[in-house]
Amino acid sequence: FTNCVDSETLQNRIAAGWIRPPIPPHCPQPLRNLIELCWKSDPQLRPSSFTEILKMLEQCCREILPAGMLPKLSAVEEIFDRCQ
Repeated sequence: FTNCVDSETLQNRIAAGWIRPPIPPHCPQPLRNLIELCWKSDPQLRPSSFTEILKMLEQCCREILPAGMLPKLSAVEEIFDRCQ
């Protein structure tokens, strides 16, 4: 983000959806899709809750990782559910 004058300008451009950090080329496509979905400028097109994001992340893991390596995201989901 070398073309930004100061941190406030950078924050405003990120918030407005004008700029995003680059996604590394080796990033798996399911994870790339989730990142880009979360970056949508229209809030109606983004996931509406952390629980929804966790479910999508869990699906990404199912597509990317071998079955024996799936993380235990359900415990994190329970914590978010209690906070709502």
